[in-house]
Amino acid sequence: MPADVAAYAEKGIRNPQRDTWQSHHEPRMSVITHAVWRGHTHASIRDLIAPGGPWHDGLGRAYQRYHTRADDALGRDITKALNWLSTNLPKSHPPRHKTQNSPGGQQQGRGPCGPRSLREWLANAMRWADHEYAGKRVRWTVHAVLQALAYHAVTSGEQRSGVWLTGVGGRSLSLATGLLSPDTVWRVLADLRERPGSPIVLARHHVGLDADTYALTRQNIVTNDPAHAQRIRIEPVHPAWFILGHHLRRVHELITDHGLTRKADIYTAAGIPRSTGDTAIADLQTAGLVTTTGRGTVAPGPTTLDDIAAAHHLAEISHERAELYRTERTQWRDRLNHQTPQPHPTEDPETIEQPYPVTAGHNDHDDHDAWLDSVMATGPPPMDDIALEREIIDMTTELLGARIISPVPGAVTAT
Repeated sequence: MPADVAAYAEKGIRNPQRDTWQSHHEPRMSVITHAVWRGHTHASIRDLIAPGGPWHDGLGRAYQRYHTRADDALGRDITKALNWLSTNLPKSHPPRHKTQNSPGGQQQGRGPCGPRSLREWLANAMRWADHEYAGKRVRWTVHAVLQALAYHAVTSGEQRSGVWLTGVGGRSLSLATGLLSPDTVWRVLADLRERPGSPIVLARHHVGLDADTYALTRQNIVTNDPAHAQRIRIEPVHPAWFILGHHLRRVHELITDHGLTRKADIYTAAGIPRSTGDTAIADLQTAGLVTTTGRGTVAPGPTTLDDIAAAHHLAEISHERAELYRTERTQWRDRLNHQTPQPHPTEDPETIEQPYPVTAGHNDHDDHDAWLDSVMATGPPPMDDIALEREIIDMTTELLGARIISPVPGAVTAT
């Protein structure tokens, strides 16, 4: 284990030269990740941070703020570490063979990435968006937001009873959506929450510094085809699509990441018509990302997304946005901390300055009786024809199961 990680595990000392260790969360997760990587389990780490254990004064102290829920917090961190390791270790430790369980061959593209359950959710969510936003350009923006939610679920969320939960704000999501603006992300989330069969459910509204928590559900299963999940990667959207346009992203990923070469297969997998696909291929060829290899076949081009990002200085733009969002969050935190505190329940009500005159309270019951008598004396207001018609429709719907049938366009009605 690295020296600075071991120092935090044993004594809780943060290395000031580690720029990424802005709070106790980062070194704590670093210790957990190194421990899990080296074979430690939940039980063994629990023993290490217990009183008398070698990590009690360091890592153990970091969990003391959770009080009785410290063990639950430890379990969540271990799950996050396992997800991170399963996603990133294959990149730095490739298999010895070109394809798994095979004596040879060559795999086209990078292939799928991320937990299978989350890839199945994202594949189903994107198919749902294909049908829900068919013919609309916002469809590709919705794809980016859904992928960003999946990425934050695997990096900072948790899984409960088979459902992934992620609490993330619009600014953090915008950085993972290929530099979409926070306003665009918020509008997409608001629209998704209101649509029937949506793949996301607002599980908990934001409170203070805690962002909205979303449940990534499969209540509306659109596809069970395993091929769709095999063509999903749980990762941030590349910022180069901020320049190229998100409508080209799916076609490019099917070619470069998943090895599809025939145009007909690419268009079918992307769920787009031939004319739209041909236009996308032409735009990608112009950018150098795709090249034609034959009649109806394509392959990755000489230019990469990183080349485009470097040419447009997108790394600097991303860094500036991250700094801006960090400043805005700091201002929001300061604003919450400086809000006027509410009076303590044990304080004497007579000593609390009231914003409006307060009545004695001994005659509250009499005032209520007087108000009730005045209301009952006049009776309810008369019901207009529209309200009466609505009440009749509601009664027939509830009691008889009736429903309103829209008139057929062009039908001839009797006069």
